[in-house]
Amino acid sequence: MKLLRQPNRWSCTVTALAMLLDESVKTLVEEIGHDGSENLFQDAPEPTNRRGFILDELIRCCWPRGYTLTPYNRVVTLCNTHTNKRQVIETSDFWDVAKSNRGLLTAHNAQGKGHMVAWDGCKIYDPNGKVVDPVDFKLNIATLYCFFRIKSI
Repeated sequence: MKLLRQPNRWSCTVTALAMLLDESVKTLVEEIGHDGSENLFQDAPEPTNRRGFILDELIRCCWPRGYTLTPYNRVVTLCNTHTNKRQVIETSDFWDVAKSNRGLLTAHNAQGKGHMVAWDGCKIYDPNGKVVDPVDFKLNIATLYCFFRIKSI
């Protein structure tokens, strides 16, 4: 996998996918039809005020190339619709699933800001411009919460 650097603070998502698909960020942005820069939330700080990119847009980039993305959550919150009580369940095999596949990992940092990186089954390709071991990444990014496995369809 070739390391790519995100062109701005709100494009880690499309940059991570570009690394997985061996495409340029520019090509994927053109296919999606926007660059994620629209300021939708004027009261929020950069880059959380930006439109960014959504999973559906990523999936639509994968399909014509013969791939799909399947989410696998590290933590699931169940909610009882009668009592509105919530129960958090952590999946114990998250890394077992991730380590044998390629895909995208999503995380929140200590300030609660989201970030997406590419995963080749061994190393993390961070759109901030570095390739890191998952142990180092988990220490520096507070919480990994979802793995999106990429597979041929």
